[in-house]
Amino acid sequence: MKSTYSKSLSLSNIPLKNIKAHPGRSILVIFLITFQALSLLFSFSLLKDMQKELSLSQSRFGADIIVYPYAAMTKLHDEKLIMQGNPICSYHPRSLLTRIDENENISKTSFQLYIRDESGKEPIWIVGIEEDKDFVITPWLKNGEKIPLKENEIFAGYKVLAPENKVKLFKKDFPVKARLEKTGSELDSMVFVSIDTLNNLIKLSVELGIDDYKKLNPYKSFSSFLIKTSGKNYVKSVNDWINIHVRKVIAVRSEEALTASTKGIQSGEILTLSISIMLWLVLIAALFIAKSMNIKERKKEFFVWFTVGASSKIICRQIMKESLLEVLPGNLSALVIFTVKSLAFSNMTDFTPLFYILMIIFTLLITLLTGLASSCLSMKITIAKIKGQLLISI
Repeated sequence: MKSTYSKSLSLSNIPLKNIKAHPGRSILVIFLITFQALSLLFSFSLLKDMQKELSLSQSRFGADIIVYPYAAMTKLHDEKLIMQGNPICSYHPRSLLTRIDENENISKTSFQLYIRDESGKEPIWIVGIEEDKDFVITPWLKNGEKIPLKENEIFAGYKVLAPENKVKLFKKDFPVKARLEKTGSELDSMVFVSIDTLNNLIKLSVELGIDDYKKLNPYKSFSSFLIKTSGKNYVKSVNDWINIHVRKVIAVRSEEALTASTKGIQSGEILTLSISIMLWLVLIAALFIAKSMNIKERKKEFFVWFTVGASSKIICRQIMKESLLEVLPGNLSALVIFTVKSLAFSNMTDFTPLFYILMIIFTLLITLLTGLASSCLSMKITIAKIKGQLLISI
């Protein structure tokens, strides 16, 4: 009987018994903690989605620099230049560009070659791309997905008509492997093919009696050459270097457009981060208010503790244990809800295992620290008032 009686009075059992004795109050606190943890988890998910979207937007800017043969530039208008390449029937040997490889501040390069099909009802530009090196067209596929472009398959622009998911080029149907999202430029009315497919199309044009591309070798020729530099700081210097050291070509850049877009993206990042921080602060404040109200309602309970000789340290320790017992189920509930939701909407594939683990750990730490801090601060305020009342009563 003695051991049973001692066990019932053990301080280690009091927090759990207190939670069981006030189920309504405990459920409310656990619900708030669950909501806070869920908000943090979804905030992390939102930030990662935003990061992905911003990264995709940056990749859709196109090339930092485009190199055209000098003869081609005389036919283009500066105000209509787009950094994904402007179609023009101008062909020159790739050997003109061999010296460009000497520049160490260039990270990516890709050739484009343009031909025009006028054999159908509506003329259409066909763009030959190096599918394994392209970095300006494929980002415009849905979600920027990397889709392999096999021989005799095409990527179609947003406005290109494709009955039965096929486009007729030089009187032959070619299946559409994927569509570009709307760009708002002339890319929407073009089709994009591999260099092998472009070679087949040139042969088809010759069979139809079109001699415009009869002598064109798509493996050794280019219409435009797209460049991605190692960083935005190198764009001007690389552009100037090409115009000075590489003959018979002109390098162009679109610094103003890129700068404006970059500023817009940076503003979006700052806005998203600010909203997330404000949300966390509101949730912390809400939890503190809930804890304060909870502890204020327990003044009589704490008064009894002091009456029987308990110290402030003992009382605070019990409240901390109680908070811990509320934080753990709240976080577990939030984690289950978040995981089920992510699996249902196939969002889990966006998280690496490391990111997912770090996200859970960080959420647990934040909710634990805010819960304990709220309880501790509220306790100090309440205990100070109780002690004051005890002194007055004495």
